[in-house]
Amino acid sequence: MSRSATNLLAVAVALALTAPSTAFAGDPCPIGFDFYDVGAPDWLDRDELLGALTSKDSWVGLSFKSGEDGIRVTNVSDGSPAGNAGLKIGDTITTLDGAAHKDHKAAGAFFRTKKPGDKIQVDIKRDGKTQTLTLTLGAQD
Repeated sequence: MSRSATNLLAVAVALALTAPSTAFAGDPCPIGFDFYDVGAPDWLDRDELLGALTSKDSWVGLSFKSGEDGIRVTNVSDGSPAGNAGLKIGDTITTLDGAAHKDHKAAGAFFRTKKPGDKIQVDIKRDGKTQTLTLTLGAQD
């Protein structure tokens, strides 16, 4: 018998002798070690850690393009903050928080300055009528 086979046999015998008599196949650790989940150390702040993991980017769920009299809505995602506020495809956004916007790039920059949970007053034109909607920004995953 080779030296490595002899060593392997010695280890197997030692394990068999030290394993508890109640061990059976499928035990997570049949040689008698216990593992405990002690949780996070006291010096870690759980809320701070979770806060660092949450997105700081806002989500609108809206596609738009520049138009002559405002920003034309081209798509609204189902279940999005824009959809929940009542925006629909074909609406024309005339103001965001009271400021007139006609350029889609400026509107995109405006949304990027906001954070999740911010409320924005959106004035729109739909079917020749003006409406004011309140859009609450969501968090981007």
